[in-house]
Amino acid sequence: YNMGLRLNPEATNSLLGLGLVYSKQGNVDSALVYFDKVIEIGKRTNKLDEVANATTQARDLFLEKASNDEKAKKYEDAIASYENVLKYAPQNDVAYYKIAFCNYSLSKWDDAEVAANKALEYTLNPAEKAKIYFLLGGVGEAKKDIEKACSNYKKATANPKYKAQATARTVALKCK
Repeated sequence: YNMGLRLNPEATNSLLGLGLVYSKQGNVDSALVYFDKVIEIGKRTNKLDEVANATTQARDLFLEKASNDEKAKKYEDAIASYENVLKYAPQNDVAYYKIAFCNYSLSKWDDAEVAANKALEYTLNPAEKAKIYFLLGGVGEAKKDIEKACSNYKKATANPKYKAQATARTVALKCK
């Protein structure tokens, strides 16, 4: 790959290859440098397949880091990584949901609500929307906005996976 770059410093296939090598070696920072170069040069030279590949690779690196941080309960770090995912995939509903969940876990209710509403905007699957509504129900409850909590919990009952829990919350909150 380096030899190819000596011959043509803008060879996106060589840059992509180096990014992949660094990624496999666990050198995320170097991988991202090369993926970003592919994206920059590829957009300018109309190499859209390589741009898409580099974008996917960069997004996935951040998704993996965010997921690991979230599992370790390093929510602030996870949020930063999920926000980086959005640089490569601005309409990624999963990243928005995860940002909402991490903010919820940190008791940052307003930030959780904003991110959850963005997740709703980009989520197409009604079953997936139910989990977002359930989270928003919890946010409403935490903010003492019982009307909003009830409304969101009722919407969450559309998914059988959340129906029992959401119904229990509506009963506990004495929703109308």
